[in-house]
Amino acid sequence: MTAALFGKRVLSSAAHSLGLTGRKLESMGKGAFLILMYHRVTDHSVARGLGHEGMYVGKETFDQQLRFLKSRFQVIPLEEGLEFLERKPGENGSGRKPLCAITFDDGWRDVYENAYPLLVKHEVPATVFLPTGYIGTNRRFWPDRLASIVNKKASETFEEPLLSLPETDFHIPQLPESASDPKYHAAVSAMKLLREDDIEKILCALEEKCGLNPALEERVFMDWDEVRAMRASGLVRFGSHTETHRILTTLSEDEITVELKGSKERLVEAGVVSPESVPFAYPNGNYTKRIAKLVRDAGYRLAVTTEKGWNPACADPELFQLKRIGVHEDVTSTDAMFCCRLAEIF
Repeated sequence: MTAALFGKRVLSSAAHSLGLTGRKLESMGKGAFLILMYHRVTDHSVARGLGHEGMYVGKETFDQQLRFLKSRFQVIPLEEGLEFLERKPGENGSGRKPLCAITFDDGWRDVYENAYPLLVKHEVPATVFLPTGYIGTNRRFWPDRLASIVNKKASETFEEPLLSLPETDFHIPQLPESASDPKYHAAVSAMKLLREDDIEKILCALEEKCGLNPALEERVFMDWDEVRAMRASGLVRFGSHTETHRILTTLSEDEITVELKGSKERLVEAGVVSPESVPFAYPNGNYTKRIAKLVRDAGYRLAVTTEKGWNPACADPELFQLKRIGVHEDVTSTDAMFCCRLAEIF
């Protein structure tokens, strides 16, 4: 445990025991709607191997968090929060628990295997945003393909520079030692600025050099049968995370429109959404006001970002720029830390 994390644990325990965070949550909830952002519910070893330390919670932690949320919040489906958001300040009622919605990005298989049984156990609703082109396939997001390359220690066989693309002015001088290496995250951050076709060139070149075939990898996302089973429960609803999970700010407007319409049509065809009420999540959280308008024009009901915060009730809420609080194991593994996270203390 790092010194910073130890400090947060001590601070959160003191604030929680004094009731400070609980009172702050109650105060914040009188005029705002909380949306939580999860990604994966899996073991630390799995998350660490892919550099996902900041986007997972363990099964026991998630179980504990659902208990906490039920005791402190009224957990509702995401779309039902819109009625609250469109109220005028002061019309939120009194004596009611704060409102909260749970969301998951990406549609990981472990959400079906690990999170879904706990949602059923606690009878808590959630919304899962699906990158429709990945559902039912063994495709992987490109950062995970890069992690697989890193974990093969392919750098030992390469000469520097490892890879250079003159047309993108991008090169990787040396592969990191592991997917938990800060150099790996730096490489991912740099590559996120590139177009998808350039990223594909980089990965294909690396995979060819180290003899990896991504088509042979095990499926890590849900399939459509699993999606339909969750939908049939009445607890889990679905939304779009585009078709290919490409970062929208790197695409043309025509490309964005194809992503938005294609994903929405696939969800409707699969029978897992109501056509008039499909929510949307921006891949990687990247968007502009123009992109938000394109999402609205494509017929979506709302859109969530990765911007941290609660959503205040007002006469004209920003329904296509909704904020969320990200939840991951390191800073939410105890009730006290979870409470501090939700209260935006850290």
